[in-house]
Amino acid sequence: MKSLFVLLVGILLSAGIQAQQENGGSQSKGILFESARSWKKTVEKALDERKLLFVDCYADSGEVKKAQEEMEKYVNLLKEMARIQTPAQGGMPATAVASGNNIRLERGVTLNYEFRQGVPVVKVVINGHTYYFLFDTCAGITCVSDKLVNAEKLAYQQTGNSMQGIDGQVVMAEIPELLLGELAVKNKQAVVMSVHNLVFQHLGVDGTIGANIINDYVVTVDSRAKIITFSDQADASASRWDTLRLWNNVPLLSIKVRGKGGVHDVPALFDTGNGTGAIGLPSVEGFEQWTQAGIIGDVEEGNGFIGTMVGGMVKTDKLYRGRMTGLHLGDAVFEKVPIITGGIGYLLLCFQTTDLGKFVLDYPNGRYHFEPYADAGVWEGDRRPVMTGADNGELKIAAVWGKEARKKLAPQWTVVALDGKPLEKVTLDTPNIDELLHERGVKTVTVRDVEGKVYEVKAEVFLSKGL
Repeated sequence: MKSLFVLLVGILLSAGIQAQQENGGSQSKGILFESARSWKKTVEKALDERKLLFVDCYADSGEVKKAQEEMEKYVNLLKEMARIQTPAQGGMPATAVASGNNIRLERGVTLNYEFRQGVPVVKVVINGHTYYFLFDTCAGITCVSDKLVNAEKLAYQQTGNSMQGIDGQVVMAEIPELLLGELAVKNKQAVVMSVHNLVFQHLGVDGTIGANIINDYVVTVDSRAKIITFSDQADASASRWDTLRLWNNVPLLSIKVRGKGGVHDVPALFDTGNGTGAIGLPSVEGFEQWTQAGIIGDVEEGNGFIGTMVGGMVKTDKLYRGRMTGLHLGDAVFEKVPIITGGIGYLLLCFQTTDLGKFVLDYPNGRYHFEPYADAGVWEGDRRPVMTGADNGELKIAAVWGKEARKKLAPQWTVVALDGKPLEKVTLDTPNIDELLHERGVKTVTVRDVEGKVYEVKAEVFLSKGL
């Protein structure tokens, strides 16, 4: 498996562009910091506007305890809101999320997909020409490459808006018709991105199917069969439904986690567009609190960069990875699901959960159904001590895990030679360092630190124990 340190979370587009469009291209709101407002009023405002709270805590134990108590109050308010708005199992939520278009399908449409770097890639036909797109439930809007726009002679539309991750202003294009198997999607807006975008290059795709297409339908993702099904109504035989809400047009699922004090309800983003082999809990503080609460165990500390969380490539003083005590999806409970840090906020991020069962996302009616596979088993998770990635033709150390590796290596160092032979032709497709060592039978690795000093390190430092 190749290393993947490219951001695959909505390609930095989920929230900002939609907010700008809804405000007529005016100033983007993004994250608002509330300092003068009381906690109670802040919570009331978040509930009224159906927005999430991102909380930053001090590490002092008294402050952590106070923050935990306040978070419990917030969760209780969310529970009360859900109790009022959500009927018994199998019913329809009273506050259903409205679909952007009241689209009717005569029958369900099934679309095959392939996995590339752990994410679903689908065939798309535009003007009779076949392209490949990432299918990303956490992309707030569909994206296309400028190469595709030019080839199909689509009209560019200047917006006057700016967006993190895009140089200059955001440019849109309208796609008159896009075919997903037998599903014809008409007159959809798409953000135009460079064909040299790292995600496009790494996955070999020309675009991303995002929320302005996905959210119009009942979408079923079956990873075992590698099919995605679009329909206008859900299967009536499904007995249990849980709440699905939209946060900046991306799906926020109501799930449960187990800790020392019992089972807790938490919101979680459902993201098919990220190949990370672990659940994501971005903040280090949140990870530490959840560990103290018994929600996470088998914890290992690291440091460096990780590009798998909301907010892009993030550098933190600490990284953590571990396993969840119990993850509840529908009626199923999964133990020791891998979980990792790498960003900001308390929002749980559901990566790779499609390995556990079939998801039915009923966007029009604000609910989802999870059906576990009969033989579903939790994946092992990534326990490699060193993660690397290509950067301007060099192999850089991105993250270092465990005491032994952290004593001898550090993030941003460069791998310059293997058994004394200079490492050349490093590209985005270059495997992680451990795979290179196995392929070539390497015994020693030469690395260069950020000050230019060179060190020779035994290959075993880069390898998982037992390999």
